[in-house]
Amino acid sequence: MSGKIKCLECGFEAHFLEPHLEKSCIGVRAYVEKYENAELMSSIGKMKLDELRAESIDNARKIFPIRGVFGVDIGKIKEARGYIRPFDQTPKIDPDYVFRKDLLIYVLYALENKNERVLLTGPTGAGKTSVIEQTAARLNLPVTRINADGDMTRGDLVGEWKIKGDSMYFMYGLLPSAMKKGHVFIVDEWDAAPPHVNMVLQAVLEGKPLMITETSEAIYPHDNFRIFATANTVGQGDSTGLYHGTNHQNYATIDRFSLVEYVDYPEKSIELKILSKKLGIADKEAIGKMISVASKIRSSFAKEEIRVTMSTRTLVNIGIKMLDFGDIAMAYKIAYLNKLNQEDKAVVGEIIQRIWGVSC
Repeated sequence: MSGKIKCLECGFEAHFLEPHLEKSCIGVRAYVEKYENAELMSSIGKMKLDELRAESIDNARKIFPIRGVFGVDIGKIKEARGYIRPFDQTPKIDPDYVFRKDLLIYVLYALENKNERVLLTGPTGAGKTSVIEQTAARLNLPVTRINADGDMTRGDLVGEWKIKGDSMYFMYGLLPSAMKKGHVFIVDEWDAAPPHVNMVLQAVLEGKPLMITETSEAIYPHDNFRIFATANTVGQGDSTGLYHGTNHQNYATIDRFSLVEYVDYPEKSIELKILSKKLGIADKEAIGKMISVASKIRSSFAKEEIRVTMSTRTLVNIGIKMLDFGDIAMAYKIAYLNKLNQEDKAVVGEIIQRIWGVSC
């Protein structure tokens, strides 16, 4: 199957019907009026058009100063390339986002070097995906993100044949589309996908074209295409028991990532900045108590005294609930404690009691 669409008037097949309709058939306007909702361009044609548009936008590239855009210095990397204007697929800027130098350096390094393939692993809510998206947002880069799960298929990534009327067409998946358009491609929760599905990424992780066997095509990556993956594990199982649904991955896939970094929760000084910005308050004593509670909980988790830790994401949520309800105990209860079993709830309740002097 060629993937071309058929002219409903005369049976002529092409990826772009408009030239044929104007020169050899009834004309575009008459065709659209006669065959309402008829396609004028195949999926391959649409992808080619997107590719040409992406290439034309390369003329609008811009150099951004690292210090001025991200507010940190990261050694040898002084500048980063982006675009003058954002794309529709560029993430929205979070003005309260705090960049961590230890993570930003790897993301920028990969964006500047097309042969780098990055895997960020670590606990939930530590900022793995957000650092990629917010870096792209500041540089006006387009992003395609797929959230992996146990039901993800090859078709979700690559594409599959669809039926429309009496004909078939190939609908491309998110991966070839991102490769053609030069997007930053993020596989979120990468370790939740079935290992045989992630193996589809192997050639792409080598910087090679994606072979679509269904259409006998080779999809070559745009020069600006980049691929990142985020995961709670490194693809070799979950020893904590927290991340049910993650899968053991084929090591041949893991080995193709050129840069792997463990993302832990931020150090206290960074979390203080995050909370101050996100909550819009300057009460260092209150924020200090929140961070102390989180630190004690994480320490208890590390000692296997409790089964669940506290993420930075949860910490921010607790602060928001404190401001919204004006009740410290209620904030901890509805944002965190009610997610725990009774044994863990008792341990955490004692920590909150000691630091805040309130009973939950």
